[in-house]
Amino acid sequence: MGIMLAGVTVWAAILGYQTAAPLVATWLTVKDVMVSGHNQVPRAEVLDYLKLDSHATLLSVNSRHLALRLEAHPWIKHADIKRVLPNGLQVHIVERHAAAVLRSSAMTLLLDEEGHPLSVLSEGTEPGLPILVGLNPTRLMSGERELIKTAQRGIEVAGMLTRTFDGRPEVDVANGENVVAYVQGLRVQFGGSSFEEKWDLYRKLEPHVAGNLSTLTHGRADGRSDIDLRYPGKVIVRERG
Repeated sequence: MGIMLAGVTVWAAILGYQTAAPLVATWLTVKDVMVSGHNQVPRAEVLDYLKLDSHATLLSVNSRHLALRLEAHPWIKHADIKRVLPNGLQVHIVERHAAAVLRSSAMTLLLDEEGHPLSVLSEGTEPGLPILVGLNPTRLMSGERELIKTAQRGIEVAGMLTRTFDGRPEVDVANGENVVAYVQGLRVQFGGSSFEEKWDLYRKLEPHVAGNLSTLTHGRADGRSDIDLRYPGKVIVRERG
């Protein structure tokens, strides 16, 4: 008798689950996707990258998988997905910010502060951001990590120059052992590392350096000078022809 009752109980539970499961799924079907944090990425693109099934429910969706789909978008740095009862998903994204333009004979790319390509720029759409040269854009777009790191170093140098000088700096990163920047007629050679430390040293010595530049150029104000920071603890000033 006890065995029969147990069997009936199990069978009732199974039938109850089979009956209730579709109802629960219907109650929890995703009907509303709330998106925040987007300025560059339209909401329609966010929904497109989510690729939500029409029958998706709060029980069936995998938040991490959805976030990874969004993070495949070139402008989305990070995504966070939360379930909101009874039928919602809260999507918060952190966008990348344009920091530099990579120029080459093949194409022009817009890059973020970490060296990641954001988009290919057409003629006439280039913003007034610092310029990078010396990298293969195709390899950069394929995600080659060493090139992304090199681009990031060039953007770091460009940022220091932008905070110091007016004008639009150009940074040549073709030689990883010597990053070379150009701004206001100056050429600054940084070597391959310790950029901030070297720049801080230059800034401390800048009044003295300015006097040397005036002497070297015989008082001319053309600014065509070379600042060599490749050697630790030294600032070398030369006149450029």
